[in-house]
Amino acid sequence: MANRESDRTIIYLRCSHSGPESGIRRQLEFVVAHAKRLGVALDATLADLDYMQARGLNAYKDIVLESGITSSEPNGSNSQNGAS
Repeated sequence: MANRESDRTIIYLRCSHSGPESGIRRQLEFVVAHAKRLGVALDATLADLDYMQARGLNAYKDIVLESGITSSEPNGSNSQNGAS
């Protein structure tokens, strides 16, 4: 299989329903700040995360959100996808 290079960055955020919702916001803030320091382009903001959560989306722009899936379910069972 040939390696393919991509100029797209994907942010993968994971949270559980038992934890505080602010955790994924902190994760996104950290990743956006780190990417900026490294000069990595991202199409992801806190407003995008709010948009996703308000509409129940798992993917939007450069954000992929895995919510409420335990470590015993590595492939997950959440099938909603709102990627654009």
